[in-house]
Formats: sequence, structure tokens, C-alpha cells
Amino acid sequence: MIPEIDIVIVDFSDDAVVEMLVELLHAHRQDMLKYSPPESVHALGIDAIKSSNLTFWSASIGMSNQLGRSTHRAIIACAALNMLSEQHVELKSMKVSDAYLGQGIGRVLLNHVLAYAKRIGYQRVSLETGTMPVFVPARRLYESAGFEQCAPFSNYVYDQNSVCMSLNLGD
Repeated sequence: MIPEIDIVIVDFSDDAVVEMLVELLHAHRQDMLKYSPPESVHALGIDAIKSSNLTFWSASIGMSNQLGRSTHRAIIACAALNMLSEQHVELKSMKVSDAYLGQGIGRVLLNHVLAYAKRIGYQRVSLETGTMPVFVPARRLYESAGFEQCAPFSNYVYDQNSVCMSLNLGD
């Protein structure tokens, strides 16, 4: 069962939100470095996200105390779109906290971001992910949404540790 999640565009002026994102993005980068050489890791850090032209989302759930009362929201996932052109965006930094993997949260977040991209009028969404077995679940998620392998795009070059994928959003 998918927990009730709230997906919002991140407000980087909220220090508590930024702190949770730093933790999630650090975990994402460390995961990537476990399986890929540093030159093949393209995960963004918080400074790059705050200083670039990205739309960045967080997905959070309510956390309750022992009495079942909601006390605060905890960020459990994130994703970003990086505008490459007026018609083409890149999906970046999609990460679900390890404690919530396999619960459908990645699919909900991906669908939310893709719906936004289509609503804004983008025609194509591309991404880069790893080729190792640990990345198979991510690739399956993207393939199930219609992404197909493509040639390197933007600043990417051929890398045996990476695969590029793209989705046409046009009608």
C-alpha cells in the first residue's frame, strides 16, 4: 500500500526542508558511488540544485508521535527537471529513501513530474541512469512509463556505466 504522500515544488528558503534534502541527496550520491566510478556519477548536490535552473520536487509523508498525532512531515523522495531547451527537459536526482523503496512511491513521483512536464508543454523528457544490476528496478520503472534507450544527450558522452533514456511527450 502506498502511503499518502504530498508532492510539492521545493521552497529552498525553508531550512528544515533543505536539511532533509541534503541528507537524501547525500545518500543518493553515496549510493551512486558504491556502484559507479566517480566520473560516471552525475547526481547533483544541493548547491547545484539551488543555483541552477531546475524545478525540484519533494515527496513527503506525515510523521506521527506515539499517540498517532501528526507531528511533522518527512521528505522521503525527490526529483528534478532540468530545462535543456524550450521543448526538452532532463529528469535529474530522482531518489526514494531506502526505507520506502518498493512501495510505489517512485512511480507516483515520476507520474507527477511527467504530468507537469506535459502540462508545461515540453515535448521530450530524457534521463541518464546506471547500467549495473542495481539500477535494473529504476530502468524498469522508466521503461514502464514509456522511456526508451537513446543516444547520449546534452553534455553526456558514451559511458559503459551509463544508459540514456528518453520519452516523447508529444501527442
